[in-house]
Amino acid sequence: MVSGWRRSLEGATLGDVSGVGFDQNGDILIFHRGGRPWLADPVQAGVRCEAAVWRLDGKAGRVKAVWGANTFLLAHGLCVDRRGHVWPTGVGRHQVFEYTADGVLLLSRA
Repeated sequence: MVSGWRRSLEGATLGDVSGVGFDQNGDILIFHRGGRPWLADPVQAGVRCEAAVWRLDGKAGRVKAVWGANTFLLAHGLCVDRRGHVWPTGVGRHQVFEYTADGVLLLSRA
């Protein structure tokens, strides 16, 4: 563990992490729940507002990009495929999304 490795994103808080992935460039992708804890009924709580996916520089810990705001009821899992596409899933509405490495939405299924 390297203390202070992750550099904060001004005004943003990293919540419960439900998925982590790595891409070919060594960047780290984090899928988190923000301020929302695991709930028995995430639908009742509504869609979360914070950016759910964070891309961090793997060496410096600097936040490079964030996306997925107002998209997920409850972050669940994340996978990065061999093309570098990011696949986060949401348990609240049984969602799956495909994003480019830059956070452009390519596919969504709920």
